[in-house]
Amino acid sequence: MGGDAYQRLGDPAKANGYYRKALSIQVEIESDTLGSAASFDMRLGNLQRAYDYYLQSGSSTGLALVGLRLGEQYFQQNELDSARAIVERSRNLFLKSGSREGEAKANMELAKILIAKKQLPSAGKLLKDATESQRRAINLWALL
Repeated sequence: MGGDAYQRLGDPAKANGYYRKALSIQVEIESDTLGSAASFDMRLGNLQRAYDYYLQSGSSTGLALVGLRLGEQYFQQNELDSARAIVERSRNLFLKSGSREGEAKANMELAKILIAKKQLPSAGKLLKDATESQRRAINLWALL
């Protein structure tokens, strides 16, 4: 997608233009524009709006993914308790869905938060769990 390329090149204004144009085309073509809108909101950094959509829609995978991004945003704003709560929710959703990669990513994010809160033993356990989750996921791929 052109918008992704401009985003990676550091030109959010052009990326936004591409995303908006794609969204307007999507509105004309498909009836499920809310799901696409939530995806664009997430890409554009409107994380709370995307999170609210996935919360109402019941999409646990979408909610878990945007929850991780929202947790990262809270972490960057030094809102560590909010970051921890939302990332823990994402981890639980990934656990329920069986997503080992999602679980590992959530554990790494939680470890980062706990390190910032000086809770090093708990952070170490989460990093070990993340490594183990990734190892199990890789082993599953080896069987295929």
